[in-house]
Amino acid sequence: MTEMLQNPAVQGGVLPFAAAFVLVVVIRFGGGGTIGPRFAILAVCLSFAGAYWLLEGTPPLPPVSAKQKLAYLAAIAIVLGFLLDAYRAETTVVRAVTAFFPLGAVLWLAERKLFASPSVDFILLVLGLWLAAVLSLWLLEFAARTAHLRIDTPAERGPLDAATVLMVAAFAAGVISLFGAFIGLALVSVALGAGLGAFMLINYLHYLVAGRSLKFGAIGVVGLGCSWFAGIYVMALFGGDVSIGALAVLILVFIADLFARHIRVGSGLGGRILQPLLYGAAVALPALAAVGLAYITKTPDAGY
Repeated sequence: MTEMLQNPAVQGGVLPFAAAFVLVVVIRFGGGGTIGPRFAILAVCLSFAGAYWLLEGTPPLPPVSAKQKLAYLAAIAIVLGFLLDAYRAETTVVRAVTAFFPLGAVLWLAERKLFASPSVDFILLVLGLWLAAVLSLWLLEFAARTAHLRIDTPAERGPLDAATVLMVAAFAAGVISLFGAFIGLALVSVALGAGLGAFMLINYLHYLVAGRSLKFGAIGVVGLGCSWFAGIYVMALFGGDVSIGALAVLILVFIADLFARHIRVGSGLGGRILQPLLYGAAVALPALAAVGLAYITKTPDAGY
């Protein structure tokens, strides 16, 4: 049993899924009809933090490596997301945070190279990473805030769709990092995807039964979205053989939401069952393209 729990695949996939599944149920039903749906997404944050600790250990303070900085960036992002939701921050405030936090994150992660006579290409890479994060996080916030793809009047689909987008992106980034032989970040990204997968499973069942989805909110957009992008920064800046082109294509997952929301398969229970599944398949297409690009362009013997 001990050997199994120490297996990286278990720590990065099975345990985050199981922990998030249990915690979502506890928070959703233990928090009542108001608090529970709003803060059930915290379960993913807790499972992600636990998975990181199992995989990487407790980071030193002050952090030295980029992966150690990632832990503190994720912690700060999650706390900010919680505070924004707790105080019911307006959309403009959430968007401001999703613009300035990624900028601070990428500058902190790249500070050594930026202060060591960086090349023009490196500066452009840092700028591109920041702009890609802002665009993607604003699209994620829009997906979380809008109740599109209504099947009937009480249905709320926005949070269900936003969580699907980030889950797909997290799993795909993990595979891309694996092909680039950046195993540590691959497992961290998969851990986030696994936690979101558990949240999505319960969310989907909740949606089928109640016609409403659990909230994604600023905890999801800022806490998990910014944490994921901090991981993308580490992959792109320090991943070595990780495909930058594949990571760039992966951004299309967030844009795909704008098109996938127009999928309609009718009303009633059948439509409610199929529509989220077809939506997920649609946003997964650019993720598959990104993974395919990472596979065909990977350095021989660098990845798996």
